[in-house]
Amino acid sequence: MSAASIFARSPLLWLLLPFSAGIATAHIGKVPFSFVLAIFSLTSVVLSYLVSKKESTVVWKTLVILALFSAGILRFSIAQRGPSARDDLPSREAQVKLEIKQVFYQDNDRVAGLGSVASSKTHLADLQDENVYFSVQAKQLATEITKGSTIEAIGILSPLAKSNIDTGFSDYLKKRGISRILHRGSVLSLISRPEGIDRFAAVAANWIQEALEAGLDSQASYARTYKAMMLGLKNELLPEQKDAFLKNGAMHLFAVSGLHVGVIAACIHSLLLLIRIPKNWIPIPSLILIALFCVATGGATSTWRATTMIACFYFCQNLRRQPSAINALALSALICLCVSPNQLFMAGFQMSYATVAAILLYGVPLANRVQRIWNPYANLPRQYWGPFREAYVSTLRGILNLACIGFAAFLSSTALGMLYFKIFPSFGLLSNILILPIASLAIIAGFCSIAVSIVGLTSITILFNHAAALLLSFIEGLLRRIASIQGSHIVMDSHHPFLILSFFAIVMAMLTIGYDRRWKWGVKWMLALPVASGMTAFLIASLS
Repeated sequence: MSAASIFARSPLLWLLLPFSAGIATAHIGKVPFSFVLAIFSLTSVVLSYLVSKKESTVVWKTLVILALFSAGILRFSIAQRGPSARDDLPSREAQVKLEIKQVFYQDNDRVAGLGSVASSKTHLADLQDENVYFSVQAKQLATEITKGSTIEAIGILSPLAKSNIDTGFSDYLKKRGISRILHRGSVLSLISRPEGIDRFAAVAANWIQEALEAGLDSQASYARTYKAMMLGLKNELLPEQKDAFLKNGAMHLFAVSGLHVGVIAACIHSLLLLIRIPKNWIPIPSLILIALFCVATGGATSTWRATTMIACFYFCQNLRRQPSAINALALSALICLCVSPNQLFMAGFQMSYATVAAILLYGVPLANRVQRIWNPYANLPRQYWGPFREAYVSTLRGILNLACIGFAAFLSSTALGMLYFKIFPSFGLLSNILILPIASLAIIAGFCSIAVSIVGLTSITILFNHAAALLLSFIEGLLRRIASIQGSHIVMDSHHPFLILSFFAIVMAMLTIGYDRRWKWGVKWMLALPVASGMTAFLIASLS
């Protein structure tokens, strides 16, 4: 890969950064919507357009930044729900019909998720179409509740601010625009089943789960890990499994997001190339198949965010200008924030974009630099290498590439993991370098299992399932062994958000500066960066 293709210009960052800064400013300052703000934003846009026709580049750039900054403030202020009179009322019993938007958890006793109020009693008529979080008993139901279903439930309706749920989860619900919860109740009846795309999603999800369970004991720990990783079903994990992955900073494997969608997109792309689809036409069927996978796995925000990344990457690659993966990343982030500005403050958004940005800013250049230095058989022409040498070099280069990506992922995710999970994985750098390539292989095996099950090749489906289960059993055993070592992780009883965020900002700034200067420093200095970052994170964790 040439340096020009790696270190491409990224003008879209000039749009993303001031827009994000405006959203953050409005969030911190709690700026309400006002027509003065809207007029100011529109005036800045008009002035920047008029000045762009003149020679004053500095003035034009300043006005563009100001316009986007004020647009960010305006977009966030519009997205915020105004205070309701009901927010100050005490909790009370309510009987409502809920259209299910997302199911978080379900077993024989209880179901929890997000729903929209389809109808309610007369005294609660103003709740029509409002989103609520529900956690109620479902013992009397003999069927599964899925997205798109409509249920009738009774329980205690409480303002979120007066509920007793976990503070971290409460913050998550607030960022999703949820202000009330329905709890301490039960489902009375299932009124209707999902229709249309929701029905397809439910059928596809069941079919995929059956394909992934073929030949496996569905209650075995490796099968639970397999389904949790492929479908994002964290509730499948046993408490001891969650503990092992959390202490090693590896819970990101169970969020169907960038890693999963990226690996599956690469598999689909390779498959379409194999069946001779013209290269310029590949984005269309590829994005359709990825979207179907997202729908089948529940349509979580993280999956659609990753799909948007892939779509923007295809778009930027097919432009007749200089393509840039950083531009694609910035464009997808800009689209996501325009749709829902609250995503900027959600852990999933931050970790997804920070990790991919670190891989593009640091991981890919490091891998390219290492590949140039490590040049085996330099004195032997490639046509004389033979199959053994070809396989040896390809395998080692693949391992080196994945190791460089692991370094980059560690750099971006350590601080955010400390902030949100209050755990510093002391051996996180080593464990992530080891498990990321193995987990990627397991995802590929899972994709192959689903693909061959479509044509009814059950025996091959079972083969791929056992291959994935073997890989995941190795990962789980390795992480449990690492977690049992004294000092392998630090549980932070108290943490310092400002200090952690400052550390994160410095790391990302260093990656950006290094990328801008084309990493002219040597490989030794590049490899020293994750070591120094890990030592700094260890010191911050020790202060807790």
